[in-house]
Amino acid sequence: MYELLSQKFADNRYSEVISIGNSNNITADNDPASAYVIAAAFFSLGKVQQSLEILAELEVSMGYDENFLSLYGAVLRRSGDLVLSSTIFRRAISQSPENPTLNNNYANLLIDLGQLTEAKNLLSSIVQSHPDYIDAAENLQRVDALISAQTNLSDSTSSKIDNVTLDSKSVDQLLDPL
Repeated sequence: MYELLSQKFADNRYSEVISIGNSNNITADNDPASAYVIAAAFFSLGKVQQSLEILAELEVSMGYDENFLSLYGAVLRRSGDLVLSSTIFRRAISQSPENPTLNNNYANLLIDLGQLTEAKNLLSSIVQSHPDYIDAAENLQRVDALISAQTNLSDSTSSKIDNVTLDSKSVDQLLDPL
């Protein structure tokens, strides 16, 4: 079953993967490898919650596999659980520190967490080692733009604030709820 589902997944036939899995009653308990492919199909279709439910069940049996951990970290990130996503990504990276896809996905999480310098360093390393990795290069451009915007905003705000003197009445007006 795993081979069939993997082939359908490779052919971008995600709905078929899910349909075959459902009709064959595949679960994390009776066929973990096939359930993993089904979880990936759900995620590819944007059905994050369904993917997350399967992956949470699979963690006990597949929590050692870097590909599983990469998908699980990405699904957790997309679901908004950034703390657990970070834990899962770091676990995966400890097993495969040179994996560019895994590191790129972790860099995306770092961007979400506002850890822009760390993300930039990681992405720079990936792009230097893998210059043809377009997604990492695009993410590096994105983090550079975010850092630049953050710097410009900080410079702009601090220069305006430095030149403003507020009396107590002005402070009260600023703090008064609308």
